[in-house]
Amino acid sequence: MARRIAWPYWFRAESAKLVWPAIADLQLTQIRQHGVDVDPRVLERLKTIRELRPTEIQLRWACAKELGVPAEPFVVWRRDRRDEPREVDVRQRLAHGGLALSWGRVAAYVEVECDVINPTRAVGLLVTRGGIGLRETVGADAVPPGGGSRVTLTVRCPGGTRALLVNGFNPTVRIVTLQRVIEDDGWKPFERVGLPVDDPWPGTSYDTREQGLADDPVDPVEAAIRRLQRGGPPLGWYPVTSTARTAPVWVPPDYERLLKEVRSETLPRIERIYRPALPPWQQHEVLDTSPVDGPEGSSLPATAQLPPLSLLTLPAAGDPFLALALGFGTSYLEEPRFDLPAVGGDDLMVTADYTDLPDRSGPATMAAYVPSAPRHVSTATPTTVTAVRDGLGAPEVVDGPWRETIRVSWDRPEPTAALGQGTGASLARFSSPSDVGAECLLPVRAAGDFRPLLPVPDGERGEPGFRRTGMVDAVAEISIGSGGRQPGYPVAWQDVFGVWSRWQDALYAGTEPAPPRPRLVAMALTSVFAGSPVCPATLELEVAVGWEERTPSALEVRAVLFPMLSSTTSPPAGVTPFGAAPPGCFRRDAVLTFSGATLSGGAGVTVEHLDSAGENVVAPGPAQGEEGRRYRLRFAVPVLDFATTQRWGIALWTRTQLAIGIPSGLSPSAGSPALTSAASPVPVAPIPPPLPPGVPMGSAPDAQGRSHVRVHWSVPGGADLDPSRGVIVWEVAETSLRQSVGLPPQAPEGTLPGVRLQQLWDAYDALSQDRRRALFRRLTVLPGSSREADVPLPKGSADIHLFTVTTLSRSGVESPWPAPTAGQDAHEHLQAVAAPRVRAPSEPRVASVIGAGGTVTLSLSSESRIPVREFRVFRSRSAVAARSYESMGPPFAVVPAVPAGGSAYAAEWSGPFDASWDDWFVRAVAVPVDAVPVEAVRGRPSPACEPVVVTVLPAAGPDLAPLVASPLGAGSLVLVTTSTAAPARAVGLGSHRVSVEVAGPGAGGIAPAAPLPLESVPAGPVADGAGGPPAGADPGAVLVSGPRSGGRTPLAVWLTRADPHQPLDVVVRLADPLSRLTEQRVTVPPVADEPPSLELIDVMTIVGRGVVLRIRSDADIEAEPPYVLLVQAQRTRRPFPIAPPPPPVRARFELDDIPTRAGGFPAGTVIQAVRVTTSEPHEYQVLVQLAPPLLVTLTLVAPDGERAQVIVPVPGP
Repeated sequence: MARRIAWPYWFRAESAKLVWPAIADLQLTQIRQHGVDVDPRVLERLKTIRELRPTEIQLRWACAKELGVPAEPFVVWRRDRRDEPREVDVRQRLAHGGLALSWGRVAAYVEVECDVINPTRAVGLLVTRGGIGLRETVGADAVPPGGGSRVTLTVRCPGGTRALLVNGFNPTVRIVTLQRVIEDDGWKPFERVGLPVDDPWPGTSYDTREQGLADDPVDPVEAAIRRLQRGGPPLGWYPVTSTARTAPVWVPPDYERLLKEVRSETLPRIERIYRPALPPWQQHEVLDTSPVDGPEGSSLPATAQLPPLSLLTLPAAGDPFLALALGFGTSYLEEPRFDLPAVGGDDLMVTADYTDLPDRSGPATMAAYVPSAPRHVSTATPTTVTAVRDGLGAPEVVDGPWRETIRVSWDRPEPTAALGQGTGASLARFSSPSDVGAECLLPVRAAGDFRPLLPVPDGERGEPGFRRTGMVDAVAEISIGSGGRQPGYPVAWQDVFGVWSRWQDALYAGTEPAPPRPRLVAMALTSVFAGSPVCPATLELEVAVGWEERTPSALEVRAVLFPMLSSTTSPPAGVTPFGAAPPGCFRRDAVLTFSGATLSGGAGVTVEHLDSAGENVVAPGPAQGEEGRRYRLRFAVPVLDFATTQRWGIALWTRTQLAIGIPSGLSPSAGSPALTSAASPVPVAPIPPPLPPGVPMGSAPDAQGRSHVRVHWSVPGGADLDPSRGVIVWEVAETSLRQSVGLPPQAPEGTLPGVRLQQLWDAYDALSQDRRRALFRRLTVLPGSSREADVPLPKGSADIHLFTVTTLSRSGVESPWPAPTAGQDAHEHLQAVAAPRVRAPSEPRVASVIGAGGTVTLSLSSESRIPVREFRVFRSRSAVAARSYESMGPPFAVVPAVPAGGSAYAAEWSGPFDASWDDWFVRAVAVPVDAVPVEAVRGRPSPACEPVVVTVLPAAGPDLAPLVASPLGAGSLVLVTTSTAAPARAVGLGSHRVSVEVAGPGAGGIAPAAPLPLESVPAGPVADGAGGPPAGADPGAVLVSGPRSGGRTPLAVWLTRADPHQPLDVVVRLADPLSRLTEQRVTVPPVADEPPSLELIDVMTIVGRGVVLRIRSDADIEAEPPYVLLVQAQRTRRPFPIAPPPPPVRARFELDDIPTRAGGFPAGTVIQAVRVTTSEPHEYQVLVQLAPPLLVTLTLVAPDGERAQVIVPVPGP
């Protein structure tokens, strides 16, 4: 016997226990639930099966294409079930909410004993092949809650490599390997199952010997008939769809006719894969090219390349009848009945003998173990069933109906480790929601039944359509004006065992496309100026109308005209294709009719028929094109009133009336009209300013020597000028105008500008309107918002220049050349300007006189050919600033000028100058009048005179602040501060000098500071904490100065007195260059010593001895004379009898005599004292050998008599 191999990836089998009475009962229940009348034959069949059909064990198997199919029939084996599991080591990991187990071999029996994690939940076991998940599951078991703390789960399967344990831990796994099962000696051959071929089958190596049950072999065709009779499904799809419509009546095939079809159509096409020289693993590489039906409407031949192996395996895997007929399945009863084979609870196995395997390992027998048959009564209903339009066909003739195809699709079940999935489908259709029954769309095969659909993916692997499958319904016409079609499509699945799912209906609603809308190609609204704001207007349209599908009978044009604020203004609310126009708007509608191919309009409408390019006018009809035809339409509006708005807009829609059917939709849509507008053609005339008297002059020449002119104008309110080029400025020079009218190029020398201007006015007024414009040149173009322009005149020009302005509206309308109106001259629209001659007075002369009290009198004069209005006088103490009067600040005096005879002008100013040791620098400027219009002269200020020096000295002696004395530290170091406003530099008359003198009891050893120029006083600290005293401050005196601030120089005197307890006097003297002296004096008081410190730290009562007081003091124990500690102790009461208090006890201690010790007190008097520290401040202990209560007074006396005292009451027991 050849070696047996179990490898489910190449060859697998599955069984199912089909309880047909239960399936029939489910279908009867559905009929009752929907309350639908069904065919009596269906009811009779269901009742018969429910009563008589026994339970069946169905087997199916499949071969991978890499393996191929064997050249001899499959063999079904049978054995008594027995399990002998062995414990194995497993790898464990957490996965998918449970514990993943793997044991490295293919198992046919898996037993897991485990502890329970949560006793309130069930424990589950999924045995899988390849991965961990429902797709890979080949068997499962579960233990309900309450099964104990440790449970056992058992799974028999056709081959598992892994398991997922849910709600369990600490597993013990025992298995029986698949290889061990298939090699068991207990297997007995039960049936041979193969193709229904004749014996012999010429040209093939296929084994044509007898097939069938081992104890009753028959020829292959008879064996196939018996398999169909035993296992052919007696029931089909459910009788009622999900929307309560009766399904098509299902009938089984005629088995003999079915076999005839297989033998005549399938076997000849698969003959090539059984040729002797072809190994099975090469069968899938064989391809056949066969003619097939081409697309509808195509006359071209069509072929398809198909592998013959797929023609065998796909029908066998998708159609339960063909699976039985082609030898890929069989059927047995569960219990013996009617002398039919029964298998009860036995194990089954299917084998196939191969001459070679894909791994080139030689002959072998492939085995598929079938351990158990689970109960199977239903198949999952198709999910996500949709019906959508797949294609839309245009009418075959003009005004014919549209056609459509519908694609019905649903989710394709994913391939799993099991065979019992949806493998075939049925598709039905009901034509409208009112239909009560559905017709089947499956093709009817020769055997009399419907051929099920095979689930082919809608896309390649990796694409979204790969998980979908479906079918396209045949093309159907959409009746014109019917409102469309509303068919429904019920879909149902069946699996390879022949068990059908319930129907799932998909509803579809679709209608014919809307009639073609006219297309608006071009649109324009134009208006022309006719002398008033009410202007005639024309609307021109270019429209394309479709003729390829429907015949138009009329073209409607609906329009609403509305005023606009700007070119982007939207139509006002209420503008619609059919409603009344809103206030301020009006409608202009028209209906143009077709007479054959000719389009004609009514009064005020002209029509031109255009070719397909829209360029030439042609005769109506074919010359316009076979599809869309173009037309140019012109409508008289007739007038638009631009008196209150600068722009009119139009919202427009079109649609066509058709010879059949409903009118087309609006083009464009109702909410998005086609828009265009017409701007006002009314020109905007600028308004010139009134003519000024005389000849206006330009500005004084700029840095380039050019005079500037400012041209002004205005426009009527609401004028809408072009934003970027709405104003044009024109100019002509005097010389050009005089030459154009025949005058001499230059007026005689000495002619006043006003006379020259009048000559120009007269010459311009005498010209015609056309010649007036020809004289001017376009000078500049400005934005429409401009109301003035700055124009530079040619450098050195002596001409009078004439300017005027025209405008350009936003709509591109230029205003006419300014013309005179009634009572007006033409030159009144012109603006005349001449470049001025600039004159300046001569440099002023300034003389100064200083009077009593520092009063200064300035005399000013200047020669000028233009009247001088005033003198402006400037002053500064800075010689640098006085280099230009512009850097001296504003003038301190403006003095009116008066004529002084001839061309001279003079003025005089008197007033005080601030006294200062510095000189004042004075300069003056003569300012003329702005202009002399008669002479066309402008004035400008004269050059400033050279600086004039004015000196006004202070009337009193120098300034010196009062002295402030500050003893520092222990009082020996003394700081005396003051300040002065005197200049700390040499002035024209010399320097200020400062000196210091020190006198008094504490001045011993201190030297005075000799007179020193103020600018020579060394810099140093002028405040305590500014760096310590300067060098020489001990004994001193040292004079230092600080940085000048606020116009004052701070001064400081540093000195050290030998005895801080002695006063001293400090005198500071300051003399100016005129030897005027200022003196300040201050007395530095003596410093008083601080009293010594005395602090009580603690009080302790010693029973039987007295009281110890602990004190602290900073007194110097080495002082001479020494500090003295006085102690007095007074008892505050005594026992009976009552008597006067005893006298106090006193003691006197000089601090330098108090012993230093850390232990006890020396023997002796009632009061003793010791020092207990060696560094300051020192601590002392005082022992008072009296029983409390006491009042102890401690007094510390300094050498200078200062005292510190502490009074301590000590309470009694």
